[in-house]
Amino acid sequence: MKKIIIAFIVIFVANLGCKKISNTDGLCACSPMSYPGISLVIKNAAHLDLLNPVNKEAYALSQIKLFQKDDKGGEQQVSFSLRPTFTYGSEKFNYYQLYSEQMIALARTKQQIFYLKLADGTPYELNLELKEGMPDAGKLLIDKKEAPKETGELAKYNGGIFYLNL
Repeated sequence: MKKIIIAFIVIFVANLGCKKISNTDGLCACSPMSYPGISLVIKNAAHLDLLNPVNKEAYALSQIKLFQKDDKGGEQQVSFSLRPTFTYGSEKFNYYQLYSEQMIALARTKQQIFYLKLADGTPYELNLELKEGMPDAGKLLIDKKEAPKETGELAKYNGGIFYLNL
């Protein structure tokens, strides 16, 4: 009987540990960890979204490569996804974005250089400058030039939204 009561108490305590106590959007004890990511909008001079698949000039997912170089010059893939347009607060964001959580996670370990290759073009060199004590990226340098960053209400969005203008 003691074993059944102990097992019941353990299950009861474990169940309480996974409950959210407040109505905030914080994580509960058993939620997976989530890191902020970085979003990169790629557009041409006419402001055409080059990641939106409905545009003729858009890059397909298979034409985009995000990577780092190892000590021997080999390419190490960095995971990313393409995110569609979204609404944040009262604002609608009308561009698709290349989104990567892994870039920020890797950049936290040491200064990292990333490369973005679009189709058969020359790779762009990407450098993140992280804010001390802040979860998101402070700056994104593309070929050693600061990339424009989204401002306004959308500036608060997960990790920051930057622009690559071709």
